[in-house]
Amino acid sequence: MSSIPSETISKPKYILITNGESYVGHSLAIFIADQLVRKEGQLKKNWRVRVLCEDKKKLQDLEKKGIEVKEVDYEGQAVLRDQMKGQIKTMICNPFSQNDDRLIHRGKNLIDAAIHNKIKRIMMISMMGCSFSEDKETPAGQFNLLEEHLRNCFKYGDWVVFRIPMIQQFMYFWSSMIENKSVIGMPIAESNMLTTVNIKDVCECICQAALSKKCIVWGQTKNDDVISDGSSSNSEYVTTHTTLKRVYGLTSDNVMTLTMIAQALSDALKEAGFSSDVEPATITREQLESYLKFVSEEPAEDKVESFLTIIFPDIIAKKRNISTGGLLSNFRSLFIGSEVAKPCEMDDPNWYPSPPRFLTPFCIQVILDHLNISRQPEIPMLPSSDVRDITGRKPIDLSSFFMKNRRQFRPEFVN
Repeated sequence: MSSIPSETISKPKYILITNGESYVGHSLAIFIADQLVRKEGQLKKNWRVRVLCEDKKKLQDLEKKGIEVKEVDYEGQAVLRDQMKGQIKTMICNPFSQNDDRLIHRGKNLIDAAIHNKIKRIMMISMMGCSFSEDKETPAGQFNLLEEHLRNCFKYGDWVVFRIPMIQQFMYFWSSMIENKSVIGMPIAESNMLTTVNIKDVCECICQAALSKKCIVWGQTKNDDVISDGSSSNSEYVTTHTTLKRVYGLTSDNVMTLTMIAQALSDALKEAGFSSDVEPATITREQLESYLKFVSEEPAEDKVESFLTIIFPDIIAKKRNISTGGLLSNFRSLFIGSEVAKPCEMDDPNWYPSPPRFLTPFCIQVILDHLNISRQPEIPMLPSSDVRDITGRKPIDLSSFFMKNRRQFRPEFVN
């Protein structure tokens, strides 16, 4: 009996992740690669992670972790098809592009290239509430069109869509506002409810789906007559006829108003020894957009308070007993690896979204669109049980995120 050539046995199989420069793509690459290393033999032998990007220099940290990084031009099919050759077991289509005006075109190119190369499974990351938007000028509308393209073109393949709401780690972008003004400002009213998800829950759900054929997403059924946004898996069905569930909404277990968010943060800071409350503030979309653009530029510390005073003239800064340098200095230090995460206390620095790196113009528009959707009473943004169903555990809620990472919002308590 002839033996199987060793090169055949060891031929790598890939999980392909697109747009690795984005926060979601970057986090997924690290998480899945880490799972493959930690559980080698238990999960998949000879499996690797391949990440597509537009500039390899921005992902040198991934290459140092042994992740294969490929530079591509999303505008054309040829290069994309070339990087999808070989044993690509699953493509994670992450459309969180650096270029919002080309998102639809580039997303379709990725899906079409995957279909041409006969990739068996496509998992797409999308935006909660997108099914209610038809405006191609908004991120939600663009994600909606891409979902439709996947649904129409890959209808006979294995595909699934994971819709996500506001990511909890994006709350770090409000740090300098909290530090200098003791407020958390958003363009939403008191009655509006915001749905969130922790990036760790997103990564764990997608990782399980990518690595296991037994994951619930490849076998769960739902009623034919229900058009779901993925925002609730507890709907009552009209009939008993079922089809494969394709859309999952990854959320925490609860929704929160702006006042509830401010209170949760205040409670966490009190646990860290800070006695004053963080106040909620309803601001305009334009004010928040200006603020996020300012934060993304990594401004000098001496410019922060004056800038905040200009865009928030009605919000008076509270005098606080803080260490020299303030929160922004500490916030910045987390992104250059100077802080070491404490087990069971705060997140690993890999989860922190560096503003200069990840708070891109498109990311800002996604954040603003999430907040805009939360203001629409006709759009149901109810919590889903999908994270619990996929992972078997309770999802991380925003209050727990604040409590666990309270030291990151309180500089003098960081060692």
